[in-house]
Amino acid sequence: MPFLRLPSLPGVFLDDTPLSQEGHFSDSNWVRFERGRPQTKAGYEHASESSFSGICRGMHAWSDNVGIKYASIGTHLRHYAFYGGDSLIYENTPVTSRATLTNALTTASGRATVTVTWATHGLIDNQRVGFANASSLGGITIDGDYSIDVTATNTFLIVHSTIAASTVAAGGGSPDVTVYLAPGEVDGAGSLGFGTGPYGSGGYGQQSDIDYFPRTWSESNWGQNSLSMPRGGSIYEWSPLTAATELVTNGDMATSTGWTSGTGWLIAGGVATASVGSASDLTTTITMTGGAYFLLSFDLVVSAGTLTAAIGSTNILSVQTASARVQQTFFTGVGALKFEKSTTFAGTVDNVSVKQLTTAQLLPNAPTTNTVMVVTPEKIAMVAGTIDSNSGSFNPMHLRWSDSDISVATGLPGSQQWTPAADNQAGFYTLGVGSRILALKNGRGEVLCWTDSALYAGRYIPDPNIVYSWTLIGTGCGVIGPNSPVMLNGVAYWMTPAGEFKAYAGGTVVDLDSTLSRDLGDNLAAVQGDKVYGFSTSEHQEVGWNYADDRDGTECSRFVDYKTNGQQFNIWTPNSIARTAWLDAGLFPFPLATGTDGRLYFMEKGASANGGALVWSLRRASFDLADGTNLFQANAYIPDFDDLQGNVSLDIGTYEYPGAPRVSNTGLTVSNTTEKLDLAPVTGRQMDIQYSGNTAPTFARWGLDALDVIDTGMGW
Repeated sequence: MPFLRLPSLPGVFLDDTPLSQEGHFSDSNWVRFERGRPQTKAGYEHASESSFSGICRGMHAWSDNVGIKYASIGTHLRHYAFYGGDSLIYENTPVTSRATLTNALTTASGRATVTVTWATHGLIDNQRVGFANASSLGGITIDGDYSIDVTATNTFLIVHSTIAASTVAAGGGSPDVTVYLAPGEVDGAGSLGFGTGPYGSGGYGQQSDIDYFPRTWSESNWGQNSLSMPRGGSIYEWSPLTAATELVTNGDMATSTGWTSGTGWLIAGGVATASVGSASDLTTTITMTGGAYFLLSFDLVVSAGTLTAAIGSTNILSVQTASARVQQTFFTGVGALKFEKSTTFAGTVDNVSVKQLTTAQLLPNAPTTNTVMVVTPEKIAMVAGTIDSNSGSFNPMHLRWSDSDISVATGLPGSQQWTPAADNQAGFYTLGVGSRILALKNGRGEVLCWTDSALYAGRYIPDPNIVYSWTLIGTGCGVIGPNSPVMLNGVAYWMTPAGEFKAYAGGTVVDLDSTLSRDLGDNLAAVQGDKVYGFSTSEHQEVGWNYADDRDGTECSRFVDYKTNGQQFNIWTPNSIARTAWLDAGLFPFPLATGTDGRLYFMEKGASANGGALVWSLRRASFDLADGTNLFQANAYIPDFDDLQGNVSLDIGTYEYPGAPRVSNTGLTVSNTTEKLDLAPVTGRQMDIQYSGNTAPTFARWGLDALDVIDTGMGW
């Protein structure tokens, strides 16, 4: 009986009939092609036992000055840093404001809900607010972070962990209140064009005033500090720190140790008291980390005159004229902490505290409304779709960039200097083709900027009158979302709003003839294009795109891979897994990806799904048995797998004609000891084979498997 060797040409074709792609494959999941032959992908494992809240749509890896590795994780609810040193995920969600309330809490007997009264608070539902130093009321003490339920312009509710024992109105003393960045949208809902809005949402050709896009993050780093920016928001900077320590000695004024009292200052009775007379300072030495942000807080009583505070010669606090619980953030300075009183000041200072912030802090002087952000190789922070430098209004086609490295004028990081001047490199530019900028990426020797319909390249010129010279590279090649572009080996790859794929390696934009584009475009979840997340797997020379498939819902549930070093064929493979953001290996030994389950994963690691069964499948496109004229009978299947781990299940299907019903031969299993599988007689002119696995561990690499077939002699 003759053996029919089964051809294994690389690539999966979903956009054509199975028979027209004879020799290739018609579907796959968790399979790639190496050296022209299919094999299962490696597995994945939890990278941390910690978890995060929300859906991640922004990641970046960097290391600090001593080589400790970090990865930023921006979700629609919060922001985090994965600390490679202890494999834990720490929250560093930006704080947008701080305040001290006075008797603003109300409890109700038998209820855990607490009403907070705060005039024109400006908060939204589910925003988080932190409380500290509150007094007990109704038998409970409000302390920690709470998600709020807004009830009115001046009130909101929080839920305590225990029930109040009594009703108390307007109590709680004077708690310090910390307001965290408000949550963003998890889904796209309309407006602004394909991928970001349904038909009929907003006027034709106009942008809506409402944010209809899911919250994506731009992530980068300025030296050892991370820069993070939610779409439509400000830039926030974080100096790596996961636990703060008190830097002030005897801040409670229990003794004068550590303090130097100028004329008119006296530390006694647990308080620092100043009397009218000379202008003088109350000083203490503190040691601060360079390039970080700190919080100064203290209790101030003012009977007369004014008081301010400084680090060395740099003021960090505006002039204070009234009693208050003062809270002020500041950037690292040089010199001692000084409280500077006027000649007419009389009052007290107590409970002084300085701590480095473990949360991200608003980057000073940067534009406050931006679409995307990147730090260029020249150590310049750049934003696009931002506040116009000339008009002061938002301009979706405007680019701005900061000074580089250390500002000559101020001695501060250039990232804090955004006003162009003769002695800095800050600048701006407005692009012309497109209606809005959507993505920024560092390319090979240039910064790449995508609008919704074009690609531009900005090339660095060390002239403060130019800095970046912008060239239109191509039109009709816009990007579907902020995280769609991906770089590999100096080449940019991206998905367009139509679900097609482009590449740019210098010169002109080229089309990638994807064998999956029609299937992807037909099933891309409506108005969820902003969720598309491009990534690379350099070990296998692949780029891929996570996307939301409407067959599964509105969240990222699938991805497609493109083999960039394919010589003869466009090698594409489809995959199913819930991953929303992805980083290539580099600083970390394995790629990092985030799931919809709030977990961080090491991808391409092991041979299981975090210890469980790894599901994969591969389907051969239909092929003729001989020339497809006579009916052939297949009597046996002869496997040929390399390093097979786990079993392979087979479903062999035959067809009398290409459009005839498929006759399945199921229940077939191949192990690493199987020499051949005898088949119940299956007859047809064409055949396909579905391979699948569901074990831990699992691995299969195909060789030259074959069928034992005979010609029945029966023709048409």
